Amino acid sequence: MVFNSLNYLLIFLPIIVSIYYFLRNNNYRNLFLIIASFYFYAWGNPLWAMILMLSASIDFLLAQKIEKINIKLEIYNINNQNANSCDNFFLEKENYQKNLIRQKKFYLLISIIFNCLLLLIFKYWNWLMDVASDSTDINFIFLKHHLSLPPAISFYTFESLSYIIDIYRNKYRSTKNFCDYLTFIAFFPKLVAGPIMRAHELIPQLTKIRKKISSKNLEFAIFLILWGLFKKIVFADNFGHLVNLCKKNINNDIGIGYLLGISAIFQIYCDFSAYCDIARGTAKLFAINLRRNFLTPLLSCNTSEFFQRWNITLSNWVRDYIYIPLGGNKGNFFQQNFNLFFTMFLFGVWHGASWYYCFYGLYSALMILIYRLTKIDKILIKFLGNFIGKILAIIIHLNFFVFIMIVIFYSKNHSELMLFLKSFFNIFSANLIIETNNQNISFAKIFYGLSLFALPIIITDILGYLRKREFVDLYQTFPLILKSFLYLLMFYVTLFFYFRGTNDFIYFQF
Repeated sequence: MVFNSLNYLLIFLPIIVSIYYFLRNNNYRNLFLIIASFYFYAWGNPLWAMILMLSASIDFLLAQKIEKINIKLEIYNINNQNANSCDNFFLEKENYQKNLIRQKKFYLLISIIFNCLLLLIFKYWNWLMDVASDSTDINFIFLKHHLSLPPAISFYTFESLSYIIDIYRNKYRSTKNFCDYLTFIAFFPKLVAGPIMRAHELIPQLTKIRKKISSKNLEFAIFLILWGLFKKIVFADNFGHLVNLCKKNINNDIGIGYLLGISAIFQIYCDFSAYCDIARGTAKLFAINLRRNFLTPLLSCNTSEFFQRWNITLSNWVRDYIYIPLGGNKGNFFQQNFNLFFTMFLFGVWHGASWYYCFYGLYSALMILIYRLTKIDKILIKFLGNFIGKILAIIIHLNFFVFIMIVIFYSKNHSELMLFLKSFFNIFSANLIIETNNQNISFAKIFYGLSLFALPIIITDILGYLRKREFVDLYQTFPLILKSFLYLLMFYVTLFFYFRGTNDFIYFQF
């Protein structure tokens, strides 16, 4: 089931919210949310729900075992404080402690292997068989399967891993209530495309008694949902049409690749952030808060800042559970950059089974390194001032990272990537003006459509950037007349474009 379907908006969500508040007991509410979430998720394929349940059950049991070992280690440390290093007690218990630590690592390793195997089988296996066939004289095609990729598998495996790793690190106590844990993993607003939540952020909200939503929060929840639908149907889907037009005319006109880069980044930004807005709004209807996942990323001055503002929960996950454990910024220059490139390589691979997702991750790492070494943005701000320097830094970063990065991200093969990049850099050709005046009609039409749809997104992002928040989070500061205008605008424009046809959310494939 998808957020922008009438089944979801007019039937599923109203019924679920009504029954949820009819139930008074918190355990019953969580159980009901689990049933609703599995129904929501299994709408396309019941097998997906079985895989989700299997993954959640195994990690829950392993987390329980690690928690028991943590308790034993705590008791050991308390007892050991009163023991002298020469005492027989200390000598006997030392091996006991080592065995406990080995068991703890073993259970964590099982969880990591199991979750990685899930991703390998469903997401990467067929691609790896193709790679193996292309790289050798042996045909491995017969080993490929025909199983569909379960939506959200990359999201819920990361959430489950963060839960068990935090327990392993003794940063979080495992919950003994399986329903609470399963609600945390399967909660339908964030299940399919995030944001990726941590156990300490969501489980405490699920275990406490949740009062009926206040009128103020209800109003904000409705605005979040409507704004997300507005952004998805009116902007993301139309940027998608422009992307298709660019691909169709990529061979015909100069500079179309450049417009492809702009259209594609606006499409995926509006699409993904729209999903997160709807997810946050839907969760608020149940008196549950989800994390913000974007913070005006297109206005970043450098690549590190971009990933601090883009898909924030995934970027933070990769930082906390891959980059920092590898060593992060510690060590010599080679070690630091190995950590960076390996982390961003995995960041790219997370998005899908393709060499071009790998290249996307490595190109991102390269740009992070370039900005670290050259400090282009800081130099511009120092010599040109905060206002002009930042504007120029943002423009340079957009042109030399964001637009090129998204062209790599959208490429399916080598010839397509070369075609896109060739057309992208043609924008700097002196022939563009001549061609536009004579026969480059496609460029002019696409540029007009792009300007029409991009301008409102740019304006709202700037308003949010100046207040260090997303535009949607400024809602509660708006006067009544502006709120009324926005509701009327969103309602009528969304209806107009909705009946022209809508597309699925892009991040469903991840």
